Amino acid sequence: MVCSNYASVVWLNELTAYKIIRTLESIHYKGLRIAAKDYYTLLSKSRLDDIFNRATPCKWMKYSNAKMALNFLSQGEEGPPISACLREKLYVNDRNPNKISLHDTSRLKIGRHSFLNRLKCLKEINFDWRITTPDTLQINLKKTYFTMEGSHQNRN
Repeated sequence: MVCSNYASVVWLNELTAYKIIRTLESIHYKGLRIAAKDYYTLLSKSRLDDIFNRATPCKWMKYSNAKMALNFLSQGEEGPPISACLREKLYVNDRNPNKISLHDTSRLKIGRHSFLNRLKCLKEINFDWRITTPDTLQINLKKTYFTMEGSHQNRN
């Protein structure tokens, strides 16, 4: 069903209230139950995910945010101003250079809602993102966010 993903990219992020995320996931699974003709809720949510091979709204949000941020980071100096802000706040750990961290320099509580502080999903990346091409970047991100072993622990 299209209604579960409608406009979710605009407002669904990691700071969205838990109740709203649960409502959105409920709509997502209701659509899958209708498609599976499971009117008596005999199938579990993880079984529905296995049958339809679809990402939950939270998984899709993490994937799309990570893809957008890594595309900005890979553009270099000729990219938009947001890529310069991302590179400025980027912290690469010496022990594990594949892990991405962004420093939060906001002094007020409202600073949590800035674009850079919404990218907590980048901490889950565990491949070398600096030397990948756009095609391999997309494949590696899908492996990170959509694999079955990561799907049950990243459910939110």
